[in-house]
Amino acid sequence: MKRQAVKKSVIFIILGVAMAAGIFVLEPVGRASSGEEVIAKTMTISSSLSNTEVVQPQYVRSSVLYAEFPFIGIGMSWDGELPESYKVSIRARAKDGGWGEWMDVSPQIDFPDGWTAADGKNYAQPIFFPESDAWQYSLWTLEDEHLPRIEDITFRYFDSREERTTKANIGDWLRSLISGASAVTPIGVDVVSRAEWGANESLGQTSSGGPIWEPEYAQPAKIIIHHTAGSDGGNDPKSIVRGIYYWHTVSLGWGDIGYNYLIDKNGVIYEGREGGDGVVGGHAYNEAKDIGYNRGSIGIAVLGQYESGVPTAAAIDALTRLSASLGVRFGLEPDGNGFFVDETLPNVFGHKEVDNTLCPGENLGSNVDTIRSEAQKLFEAAGGYAQSTNTLKASFVRQSVQPVKIPSGSQKQLWVEFKNTGTVTWRSYAQPAFKIVSANVSSNLMAGGAASGNTAVLDTPNVAPGEVGRFFYTLKAPNDTVEANDTFVLKAGSATVAIASFNVTVQVTGLSYAAAARDIEILPATFSRARNTTVVRFTNLGTQAWKRGEVKLGIYDLGNRGSRYQHASWPDDNGMFDFEELEVVSGGTATFRFVLLSPDEPGLYLNVYRVSGPDGLAQKEDRSVTRVDSPYEAKFISHTVPAAMLNIWRPAVTLTFKNTGVMPWDRSVGLQVVDLGDTDSQFVNSNWDDIRIATHLNEAQVNPGEFGTFTLRLYPPQNSGLYLNIMRVFKDGRPIKGGTFNAITRVD
Repeated sequence: MKRQAVKKSVIFIILGVAMAAGIFVLEPVGRASSGEEVIAKTMTISSSLSNTEVVQPQYVRSSVLYAEFPFIGIGMSWDGELPESYKVSIRARAKDGGWGEWMDVSPQIDFPDGWTAADGKNYAQPIFFPESDAWQYSLWTLEDEHLPRIEDITFRYFDSREERTTKANIGDWLRSLISGASAVTPIGVDVVSRAEWGANESLGQTSSGGPIWEPEYAQPAKIIIHHTAGSDGGNDPKSIVRGIYYWHTVSLGWGDIGYNYLIDKNGVIYEGREGGDGVVGGHAYNEAKDIGYNRGSIGIAVLGQYESGVPTAAAIDALTRLSASLGVRFGLEPDGNGFFVDETLPNVFGHKEVDNTLCPGENLGSNVDTIRSEAQKLFEAAGGYAQSTNTLKASFVRQSVQPVKIPSGSQKQLWVEFKNTGTVTWRSYAQPAFKIVSANVSSNLMAGGAASGNTAVLDTPNVAPGEVGRFFYTLKAPNDTVEANDTFVLKAGSATVAIASFNVTVQVTGLSYAAAARDIEILPATFSRARNTTVVRFTNLGTQAWKRGEVKLGIYDLGNRGSRYQHASWPDDNGMFDFEELEVVSGGTATFRFVLLSPDEPGLYLNVYRVSGPDGLAQKEDRSVTRVDSPYEAKFISHTVPAAMLNIWRPAVTLTFKNTGVMPWDRSVGLQVVDLGDTDSQFVNSNWDDIRIATHLNEAQVNPGEFGTFTLRLYPPQNSGLYLNIMRVFKDGRPIKGGTFNAITRVD
């Protein structure tokens, strides 16, 4: 996107000052690129003496320099070093012809870590004035020595009063990252957005549409207070914000404003650096120590000069409330302290604590202790740490296409999206870091190990409650299976994010020997001792052909025990069957045919089918569960057992059962009579067929659906009391399902 044309916005005047030679030169700058007009002019003056009002060994004041349009700000740069005892000052002439006060020029010390000017010059912070049309500069020293030689003094004056907001691609892109994080803070502090104060976003855009200053993020640990060392903005503070933005973005070439927030004299808070929560600004770099304090800090600048000026109560209050609000947002205790970069510092402090500067000025700096203590009260009233560590909750939205194919032993990056259903913003740069962890401690899919999981990288720095975040993570395909399924959870450090789980299926490719069951022809239910011919087919998923005899099928029970379906025809206790084909090529099907003999006992039985072969042939384990039923079933119908009897009685009793099975009964079907705990009955007599089997079926045959009867004589014990008889229909030494009657008899 081309920059919007801005007429009468900026003009450069480069003054080459060589005091000894007496040369004073104005050189043309030309036009700026991207359509922004810059008025240029060339002026050559033979002697600097003829263009200065005062020239002394310790003091020089320039002649009046006239602007071609009204301006409110001036910045400057120069070649050469100025000792601390030397001062540069500027004053401007108002449109009514009156001259303002001389204002000292401060070196540009608020800048990104490691920044140096592309042209190698020294830069000063811009100075702001009421509307002006001309200016003068002076160079002076109180020391008894001559002024130093400085060259190529470049002045840039500008008018930033008119809002020229251009929505550029870079602005749209960055806003997609920040989730509107600068709109309202947790304590209800309103923040004027960049769009509202008139940021021309195209100024921070490269010719290809990307950001000049790529955003990076860090968890904020400190708040650093600044002043802008110039005008407080008077009745138009937005113009000062735009002016600082222009100076940082264009004049210094950063691509954006360096402060994270700015505050005017009315207590209005302005959004600074684009990028939202956690974005690293450019406001605190100690050039002498070559140490940056920008990463992990929030830079807040109050418009104005507070070495001699006095900050308003509204500005102090806004600074206090913003510090408290940011403290709640990031778990940053305003009145606390801790190690930061290279020393222990308060959590809220003035710029001069980490650099050789007067910033934020004596009169603002003297309020920092009060700002900290009052912000701490607001922080605690808002819930403090409890508020900043509120519930982490999420709901699954979607994930990478499933199932996912990964070559054996290789890794692949996947993603999963969750909606933030909790009460706290997710931050990609915060600690503890987000991780994707397997719910299975023995998982072989995690690239970093199942227990530790691996870092889940958010594709946006901030995901506010109600928004959706995409997490990237890495899985590694195992070497010993063709398919793996696992459940994963999202964690923040060791804490599981509530309701944040999802399933992944990985299909492993590129194995030499691999198999997967194609179909298993086995009945879901069968009868005891039934013989069934079963066919199992496996697909060759490997790259190598199978030869008959080198790839076999084994059948196992749970825990690698021998199958309970063994038949006499099996070559081995676990089967180890050959397939029918001579050879099975890659992608082909192997057919295994064998006999299963159902167990005697009814119940549910498991078969695990495992193909073995060269190189530890890999497969997804396949299973079948079969229900084994007895063909014999019964239903109790009636009985003639007395509820009470004398101990001298010998009653004959009859029990009737219905054959509800699928097989007929014959006289091998008996009636077992036992006491509690399967002990011998108290009513047993030598006339019974057996001590346990009292009698057998009266009828020669009872077909399914017919009724069968059992008659026996009871011999009660001599002792009085209540007695239990458990009467069961038996076949082949096993009770028949449903054929049980419990009789309780009182003996007198």
